[in-house]
Amino acid sequence: MNTQGAELWRDKPIDSLDEDTLGRANFVRSAAEVIARSWSADESTVIGLLGPWGSGKTSLINLIEQDLTERFGDWHVAHFTPWSASDEAGVMAEFYAAITAALPEEGRAEFRKAAGELIGLAAPLASFIPYAGEAAKGVAKRASEALSKTKPWNVAFKEASEELQNRGLRILVVVDDVDRLQGPELAEVLKVVRLLGRFPGVQYLLSYDERSVQEALATTALVKDVKAASLFMEKIVQHPLRVPSVGTRARMKLLRREIEKNVAPWEAGGVELAMPRVGSCLPDMARGADTLRTIHRFGASLALEFSRHEPGEVDAEDLVLLSFLDAREPLLFRELPRFSEELRSGKQGEPSYGNGTVQREDFDYIGVFERLAGGVLTGTVQTVLSTLFPALNSSLAGAPAPRVAHADYFDRYFAGGVGVGDVGDGEVARAFEAAARGDLGEIRHLLPASNAWDDDDAVLVFSKFPPPKTLSGKRPVELVDSFSRLIAEIPEQRHFLQSAYERLHLYIESVIVACIEEWDLEDISKATQSAPLRSRLNWAYRLEGVSLKGRERTEGWVEIWLRELAAETARFALSHLRLRDGAPVNESIWWDFIVAHGDVDAFKVELEKGMAQKDFAAEDLAARFVRAVHVMGAQGTRLEEVDRASWARLAPDEVAAWCAEWETPFVRGPAADHPNTWQARREFARGRLPSPELGTGA
Repeated sequence: MNTQGAELWRDKPIDSLDEDTLGRANFVRSAAEVIARSWSADESTVIGLLGPWGSGKTSLINLIEQDLTERFGDWHVAHFTPWSASDEAGVMAEFYAAITAALPEEGRAEFRKAAGELIGLAAPLASFIPYAGEAAKGVAKRASEALSKTKPWNVAFKEASEELQNRGLRILVVVDDVDRLQGPELAEVLKVVRLLGRFPGVQYLLSYDERSVQEALATTALVKDVKAASLFMEKIVQHPLRVPSVGTRARMKLLRREIEKNVAPWEAGGVELAMPRVGSCLPDMARGADTLRTIHRFGASLALEFSRHEPGEVDAEDLVLLSFLDAREPLLFRELPRFSEELRSGKQGEPSYGNGTVQREDFDYIGVFERLAGGVLTGTVQTVLSTLFPALNSSLAGAPAPRVAHADYFDRYFAGGVGVGDVGDGEVARAFEAAARGDLGEIRHLLPASNAWDDDDAVLVFSKFPPPKTLSGKRPVELVDSFSRLIAEIPEQRHFLQSAYERLHLYIESVIVACIEEWDLEDISKATQSAPLRSRLNWAYRLEGVSLKGRERTEGWVEIWLRELAAETARFALSHLRLRDGAPVNESIWWDFIVAHGDVDAFKVELEKGMAQKDFAAEDLAARFVRAVHVMGAQGTRLEEVDRASWARLAPDEVAAWCAEWETPFVRGPAADHPNTWQARREFARGRLPSPELGTGA
């Protein structure tokens, strides 16, 4: 795990223009001028700072406050936090406390007393607020007890106003995050701003998301709908200042900066990261990253993800694009693992069969995710999803390892690394390099224990080997020797899909073919000698299919190797026959290989000799020319046919008498009537294998 990434984002607003990377200094100065120029010793003005969540409003407040106090003299700034109050009296108490704290030490006591009278007069209203609590009423009661006598509201307010006005103070009350309040709470704050706290010489700076405030107000009795709420806020706010939007090019620059910063540790480790897919998505990403908070959340997600994964274990571009989805559409991102197969295949539902083809419905990812995320799937999100999962555009499109659209890697992106049941590509690469030096220790460590063998785990390891073509020119004798020893240890299990034995067998075969020009007879014999005979025969058959025209040297050693394997097959057949019914019934003898590449006459002599010495009988020989077919499921292995062509070439004359005993074969019954036993094989062969003089005819 990489822990050397950039410092993580903390969602902390900036408080100095030196930290401003968006060129907002002019807006800050203009906003400060509006506050200063609209101030009057006899009036109270409300300025609104309007912008969506995450657009940097709190940072702008800090910068405006700094510029205001530096350029326009002695301003006193109070920060009013209505969140801490639970009812109207509590809101008022918090409001007056904020103003009091902004006053010079001299005169605080007088205003505090006047404010106490105002709170006491407002306290009776608390019982009419549905969210009022006992604690808030207690505050109001204690404030009320401090009153020397009851007086009308307008008198108390005038006295408090004069306390401020007589001092000639310039006061700015900042109310941030107004849009976080619920409807009733928001109504109380606005009442304070425009009625209960409308002191002369006091300016208000309200920060809020316009749409959120309108929707919250629409839930109250103040207005009937969002449109009326908009008109209502126009009466409250005299000077609306809209947060400057960040242009698409600027957002692209910010996104690119976050990407470069967080991939730097991987690049420092020697990983070359070209990102054409991210580059093509970047304009859409910039349009979708509509707030600074989204961009910073994206950067924070990148920092976390690149610290959790080792280079090479995942695709860096996919990690970037998924991190963007997480920051931009967290609800949608959370649902992606549920649709792993649909996203990777581009299909959904059960398959249907018709006209010799298998068909499935296209995955309606737009409709599915719009329903789950509860909103419209933007063009940005569609672009990112289709880039991550190419099959969404074309079911023929695939994704190489270690892309998220690859079946073996999808879970890794959502598990935060190589999880249980997975194996790291780096581990496999190191084990592969060790095997190329003749050391199988690391490979064996990655494979399941022999007493708990799991083909799926082994296939996963083998699937991560480098493509055989990349080994061309390296003359991998030691590697093939290692894998030949390994394949002899692997159980040959039956599977609907490819088994571990088959996977490794085919890999070795592909390596031999890829490096065929580099081998000689000594190399191939040494490299494959530890492998089971059946594997070596398969590899030999594969070499027969390779065009060797014009490659005399290679053609020469291949022919010799084929003859050597045919001779070994003949020796194996004789040993197998001598075991009679004690031989493994699931071991096949490759008669056709002996016919094609062996000394047929010499082999027939050996068969005659064995029968004469009563090492085996004609029926034992015939039973080994019966072919068994493995059927997945309860049926198991059944007997299907006999190898008449090889029988006609190899069977000695001594079997003629046995063949003559049976003019017609047994009537074939259900598969269960022909289990794969030597007795059943003998019965199956009778009448199906003709006398040698009849050749291959029926």
